[in-house]
Amino acid sequence: MEKHDDTFNADAAIVWRLGAELFTDSTQALLELIKNSYDADATQVIVTIERGVKGRAGSGRIRIADDGHGMTADAIRDGWLVISASPKRAQKARGETTARHDRMPLGDKGLGRLGAQLLGDSLRLQTRPRPTAPAAAPTVEHDVVIDFSQFIQGRMLTSITPSWFTATDELPDEWEGPEPWGTVLEIDGLSGDLSWLDEQQLARRLSVLINPYRRIDKFRLTVFLDGREVDIAAISRQVRESALGRWHVEYDGAELRVRGLLRPDWFRPRDPDRLKRLQKELALPSGREELCRKIDAVGTLRDYTVKPASPPWLADVTRTFRIPQDLDDVPGKDPGPFEMELDVVSLQLAVARDASLAVFDRQAEYRAWVKQRAQVNVYRDGFVVASGFDLLRLGEAFTGGGSYYGLRPQNVMGYVAISGRDNPQLEETTNRQAFRHSLAFARFDALLSASRDAINRVLDEAGRMGSEYARELQERDHGLFGLTPDELVASAVDVEQRARSAATAISQIQRVLTTVTETACQRSRGIPTSDHGNSPPWAAEIKCSSGRIDRVRGPALERAAGPAQSAVMSPRSGKASAIAANCASASWTNARSMSICSKLSRAVVLSVRKPSSVPLSFFSRMVRPN
Repeated sequence: MEKHDDTFNADAAIVWRLGAELFTDSTQALLELIKNSYDADATQVIVTIERGVKGRAGSGRIRIADDGHGMTADAIRDGWLVISASPKRAQKARGETTARHDRMPLGDKGLGRLGAQLLGDSLRLQTRPRPTAPAAAPTVEHDVVIDFSQFIQGRMLTSITPSWFTATDELPDEWEGPEPWGTVLEIDGLSGDLSWLDEQQLARRLSVLINPYRRIDKFRLTVFLDGREVDIAAISRQVRESALGRWHVEYDGAELRVRGLLRPDWFRPRDPDRLKRLQKELALPSGREELCRKIDAVGTLRDYTVKPASPPWLADVTRTFRIPQDLDDVPGKDPGPFEMELDVVSLQLAVARDASLAVFDRQAEYRAWVKQRAQVNVYRDGFVVASGFDLLRLGEAFTGGGSYYGLRPQNVMGYVAISGRDNPQLEETTNRQAFRHSLAFARFDALLSASRDAINRVLDEAGRMGSEYARELQERDHGLFGLTPDELVASAVDVEQRARSAATAISQIQRVLTTVTETACQRSRGIPTSDHGNSPPWAAEIKCSSGRIDRVRGPALERAAGPAQSAVMSPRSGKASAIAANCASASWTNARSMSICSKLSRAVVLSVRKPSSVPLSFFSRMVRPN
């Protein structure tokens, strides 16, 4: 019997297959290379992209330069050139962090570098290990070139030898790193679909892959596209500050704390009159305090604390769950501490502008911006782990019919922050687009769902209470608040009768005023009239000016009709202050006009209360010459 010593090998084409299956798009592949710089304790990473000849594949270049600790020959030989080998895996298992910045490595699968083949035809690795002595200069540079065209079907992986040169002491002048040490990766001959290199699209994708809400500690990423810096700040401060609601969730292993802030503009009853009345009331400290007290008194919110917040916010809401006392049905294993922040934004640009937003000019532009970013992603140490799906199942909660005012997938944006140090039990899938199902993930998911439900409960009750408060304010204005059903019916009948009486009175006054002015005009011209005895003595003094008569008979009556009718139907109709307020709301522009409005309104009130006709002398001062 013959014994064979053959060993496993692999077809070189497996590198292409693994790369295609691991990375969903080119920006994800680029991100994996940037994460290698983070794991190398880099504080600066500069990505330079040259698209080359427009429309011609194979003519562009990507350079990723960092100031990390660099790589030794052993690190290249045992790590970079061995697929799926990573010393970071053992480092994470031992709980060891990096030497300079105390980071827990993000990578541990040894596959991230395969993404480079999706970006271009070849990869050049230049690396200089950081000297251990302070202020010392690097003395070694490794230069490795990998030609991806060699990884073809039918060729064994072990037969491919990269070009590798090492320089010592006198290092080459060619070096693009931000410091004398670190690593520079250069990918030549950009290939595939290059549409992702559109400036706006690149900025949008990078702003999702790297947490746009908070900076990564001691790590700065700068991206240049054809010489211009790409803005990947993404979430504008103004957009965040215009949010109608903001929620912060913190879990420390023993407690789950939920805190929210709501703006006055978040409370928006459907009825436009009630909305206007509510906004007027919430502009006052007393109105904001009263609404907060009403929300705090809702029985289903007895475990919540609701209090007035500092402007521009209206309400500050908190709820603390003790684990496991208050959430004893939470399954699984403790996932470790995490934080979540959510912003609830309006889909209407006009509402967002009222809340201080001024960076968009058109509704369509604003809605498109929100649509692109309306998602909640998970970031581990600032780099995306899970994105592009409904993490909180907001769509499920909303379409289930149980939440009208609650969180919606179309207008909620935010993030969940975890770390390699505190959450090693939460493991990503190989393609880094989701988490592996485990006992730790089961509890993580349950805690996120509990947070969502707690927020939705507040939003539902606060939204309903805001609508009820708006209705109450309107009823107070009409003297209807607190009445029984029978009293409401009687009041409605009384209001209708008052309205009819007001309309009749206004018509009577118009006829009287017409008679007065026409008679005065005729007498001033010497025209005989048949009602000399009914004309007041001052009628002869009137200067018969069509402008004067039009001013009194036309605009005065038309514009005074509304305030007069409001004065009659209001419980405070006899008060001069109420009539003056009604006239002011009718936009009278000068003191004489205000005076006419006030007198007409009081005439209507008088004629309603005392059915006898209003004396003609009542109008003498309104039509008397100045």
